[in-house]
Amino acid sequence: MSSRAPRSATAPTTARNQGSASSRSANSGTADSLSANSSGASNSGASTLGANSSGASSSGANALGASSSGANALGANSGGAEAILGRQAARESAARTYARSLPIVPVRARGMTVEGADGRRYLDCLAGAGTLALGHNHPVVLEAIRAVLEAEAPLHVLDLATPVKDDFTTALFETLPPSMARDARIQFCGPAGTDAVEAALKLVRLATGRNGLLAFTGGYHGQSAGALAATGDVAVRAGLGEGGGAGASVTRLPYPYAYRCPFGVGGAAGARLGTRWTASLLDDPKGGVERPAGMLVEVVQGEGGVIPAPDAWLREQRELTARHGIPLIVDEVQTGVGRTGAFWAVEHSGVEPDVMVVSKAVGGSLPLAAIVYRAELDVWSPGAHAGTFRGNQLAMAAGAATLRFVHEQGLAARAAELGARMLARLRGLQRELPVIGDVRGRGLMIGVELVDHQLAPDDLGARPAAPELAQAVRAEALRHGLIVELGGRHGSVVRLLPPLTMTDEQAEAVLERLADSIVAAGRALYGPAWLSAASAVPGTLASSVSPRGEATAPHRVPAARSAAPEPTTLPGSAAGPASAAGSGFASGPASAAGSASGPASASGPASAAGSASGPASAAGPASASGPGAAAGPASSSGPASAAGPASASGPGAAAGPASSSGPASAAGLVPASMPMPMPRSGGAT
Repeated sequence: MSSRAPRSATAPTTARNQGSASSRSANSGTADSLSANSSGASNSGASTLGANSSGASSSGANALGASSSGANALGANSGGAEAILGRQAARESAARTYARSLPIVPVRARGMTVEGADGRRYLDCLAGAGTLALGHNHPVVLEAIRAVLEAEAPLHVLDLATPVKDDFTTALFETLPPSMARDARIQFCGPAGTDAVEAALKLVRLATGRNGLLAFTGGYHGQSAGALAATGDVAVRAGLGEGGGAGASVTRLPYPYAYRCPFGVGGAAGARLGTRWTASLLDDPKGGVERPAGMLVEVVQGEGGVIPAPDAWLREQRELTARHGIPLIVDEVQTGVGRTGAFWAVEHSGVEPDVMVVSKAVGGSLPLAAIVYRAELDVWSPGAHAGTFRGNQLAMAAGAATLRFVHEQGLAARAAELGARMLARLRGLQRELPVIGDVRGRGLMIGVELVDHQLAPDDLGARPAAPELAQAVRAEALRHGLIVELGGRHGSVVRLLPPLTMTDEQAEAVLERLADSIVAAGRALYGPAWLSAASAVPGTLASSVSPRGEATAPHRVPAARSAAPEPTTLPGSAAGPASAAGSGFASGPASAAGSASGPASASGPASAAGSASGPASAAGPASASGPGAAAGPASSSGPASAAGPASASGPGAAAGPASSSGPASAAGLVPASMPMPMPRSGGAT
């Protein structure tokens, strides 16, 4: 990534102490604040989401409180969530997907928190399939959109030049690998990643005069004809004829999948065999594969099951394609903009592609897609790939603000650090729950592959996939206030794609709720004693890792967890019923360490400061005592900690669903007045 800090005279400032419209006072709550009774002048404009907002300035298009007037007072006359879902089922096509497995009606959202029409709240680990890098309604995004609207700038300009478009292009190019940025062209496409993939395939065919394509097993690139042809899933190509409707020859190559290695060897050896297979096809004049127009690859397969490509393997693909004069197309639609711990996922390997496909997060939550490619490939004739909505000005403004914020605040480094800690915790959970076959990912793109523990493993130790269990876990997660989606070859991988602004407390809540959901789903499918019967030593201790890497109090996974409380009590700080307290996830001057299981919290030598319970003693389900302690289900305690749904007592404690006091948040690392986690490079929130 370029070392230059993107900047623009017209872009909104994102400084921590800015005085702009996006700056919010400490009293306005955290970024995820959806307080039931928020009021006051500080809760103004588009970011006011209080259920009963009463401040003088709490009007505007996005003031979604119950008392809001106008067209955007959502849900007021809709007949309730069930009625809306019923009308959707009756009127929308059979092709609808997420609505089938996630039967909720979102009406308000902030950061990582989504509230449904029925009042229940959820932590969103789907985030628009990775679109919401900064979460829902981030202040810098809202401010960028408002600036365009208030300036009465044109919203629809086809591909005409505008200051907004110029600013977005500048911001995007400043994030590219330097050598690519020096000699790049950009093609704005229709506002979906699949159209950008289509453009990339057309471009390399025009530039090379060839027609074939190299793609990979497990790959997913969208659902237009050309993108479908490159997709590995036979089911989604069904009924479209030879080539998936693209009329092109596609050769599918083995993608490195260590857990279920197609060559039966696993690890680096399996990846090397895949490279040798590709090389043999290209080098062998009688191998049956003509020199293709391009190779299309994901650095981390998302829909394919969150499978990261080894860096060495990706470099080998670059070497092979360069040697044979084959353009390398990297699909960064889901992996881009900091998701994997680098701004662009290709940066991990040092590979510079010939064509890069970008969408999702690049539009700052709004529809936008483009391809960036080397100038020598720019052989388009005018109008060769056009689209009515390729000049989306609001998306470009939101996208430029998002690109700069991710860059300036070091959110890619934050994703790498937080993602590594989450993976460590999940691997500890894997040792306790035999239905977790594999845990993998990169940055905040994480997958948990579920297996049938009752069936025998293969030679590499992989048990058969458990799609029925995965579906049950997804449903349980929703009941526990957690939105997740599935992927993988057999639909048995639970995927986590949270916003890059996720806090330590939110990450803790996600892990706790996911663990509870897996246990509950296993109990429903395999019987109440499934965990004790499957584990030689149920409830053994799995090590956890603190934000600084030192060993902390371990996390206990009991043989039978009690059901998590309803997510209606989720506070604005998104700690919720299963908050950061207790699992040793967050550490710092005011963190809540120690271990916790079920509804009760535990204290010990590493427990919250000020606890009066004494070493190694346990508190009740909602009790905590001592200076700075907080009351509420599994809430965190200590000086300046944040309270859960119940009120708190003691010096420095916080009371109320979304309020906080003292110099630090529950994690001990985020100032209470800071509405979003804004870490500098490598810093913890």
